[in-house]
Amino acid sequence: MSRAPRDYVVLFRSELVRSVRWAERAAKLTGQLLAFSRRQALRPEVFDAGERLEAVKDMLRTVVGARVVLTTGADCENCYIEADLSQFETTLVNLAVNARDAMDAAGNLSIKVRPADRVPGVRGHAPASGKFVAVSVADTGCGIASLWSKITNK
Repeated sequence: MSRAPRDYVVLFRSELVRSVRWAERAAKLTGQLLAFSRRQALRPEVFDAGERLEAVKDMLRTVVGARVVLTTGADCENCYIEADLSQFETTLVNLAVNARDAMDAAGNLSIKVRPADRVPGVRGHAPASGKFVAVSVADTGCGIASLWSKITNK
């Protein structure tokens, strides 16, 4: 059974739209890589972390592969943060890739956004109380402890 010419136009249009989206993502990734190498200034802005997680979910699914079950969610209606949007998305991708690699490309990965009322002290910074947003990542990987002897050759 052959396709009607109209079917090809619809198919072509959907592929074209998808290609344009991937090109936009590639351009954004280039900017993120430049920012990572400190050649591009960070541009903090206010955005909803839960909405951004949802917006990059399809890209994360592609990155982790079909054998990783990805679960995402936001436990707050308005999880607004002030950060560089590209850096936030790059961090989500890096966390997903690290989790995928720790699971040998198969398992479960969960990324959640939730409100938090404090942040712990880290690298010389004192702990703080207030309104914060936490991003949590959990996976079924083996963890660094089980690989430590291979990494350090001990």
